[in-house]
Formats: sequence, structure tokens, C-alpha cells
Amino acid sequence: MRPDLHTRTVALAKVILPLAALAILSSLFLLSGGIDPHRAAREGGDALREAAMSERVGLPEIAGTTRTGERIRVTADSASRDRNRRDLLRIERVAAHVEAPGGARIDARAWKGEVEMDAQRLRLENEVTLETSTGYRIETDALEGSLRELRLVAPGPVRAMGPPGQISAGGMVVENRGGLVDVVFQKGVRLVYRPTD
Repeated sequence: MRPDLHTRTVALAKVILPLAALAILSSLFLLSGGIDPHRAAREGGDALREAAMSERVGLPEIAGTTRTGERIRVTADSASRDRNRRDLLRIERVAAHVEAPGGARIDARAWKGEVEMDAQRLRLENEVTLETSTGYRIETDALEGSLRELRLVAPGPVRAMGPPGQISAGGMVVENRGGLVDVVFQKGVRLVYRPTD
């Protein structure tokens, strides 16, 4: 009698345990957060429309070479398309790296940015920081540039530390002039000279 009970228990367990596992797995999918189509229909489809429009991408990277030979690479934590302009990407926690043929480098970081894909333009904003291989560290609120050629413009105030000392100015342009990367401070430039020993 006892072996018969053991056989029945094992046979029953072979059926019940897989069914229980299947029920647990299916409940994970059923209870996971998602869009409820009935709720979306009741609310005029707003939830569904918002999910379809977001088109968010994690860890995007844009890379290329300018007409004058500089290599540019832009990375971000996330990117999403603008709802009104299909060629506009909004990017967050941005890092941009520029390397000139002669070896000069510029690294930029910002909390936010935009890339106009058709015009091949980049805009960084919200605590923009640039570091150059020539020893400059520059801070500004916004930086605009082209992905076709090396030309970066800070239209507003900049603060910088560099080999000559501390610099403040109303604007700045970084560009390729005859194969050299020039950083030109503009509009009321003020230098606090720091002599070297």
C-alpha cells in the first residue's frame, strides 16, 4: 500500500509543479507594468499615444569626420526624437570628443543637448564644460557647433582656466584655422594673469 501512495504522490507532483511554475511565470507577465489598452481607450488613447511618440534610445552614439579631418564622437545616456521635428534628437548627459589631425583634442560635457540631423548641428546646454589638450578648462551655459566642420561657439559668458591664468569673456569661438585648433575669447575678455615659476 505504501509504495502505491509514493507512486501516486510523485505522479501528482509531476503534474502540479510544472502547472504551478507556469502560473507563477504567467502572473509575472500579467502583473508587470504596461499599457492597459482598455484604460488607453477610456482616456482617449493618451497613454498609448505617449508611449508610441517617446521613441527613447539608451546610450546613443554619433560619430564622423569633418571636412577638415577632425574626428567627432558624441555619446549620451539617452536620446529621444522631438515630437514636432523629426530631424531633432534631444540628448541627456552628453559627452563630445573632438580629435584634430595634428593631435589636438577637445572634450565637452553637458547635462542636455540637441542634434539637428539634417543640418548636422549640435547644441549643448546646462553646465557645459570643455577641456582642451592645450590645458584649458572652460565652463559656459551653452555651446553650439557643426558636425561638418570644427566650429564651436559659446554665445554667452564663459569662464576658463588655462596656461596664462583665469579668463572670463562674453563669448568664445573654437575653430580650425589652417590646421590649428584656435580658442578665441570674445566680448570683454578679462585675464587674471598667473605667472609661472
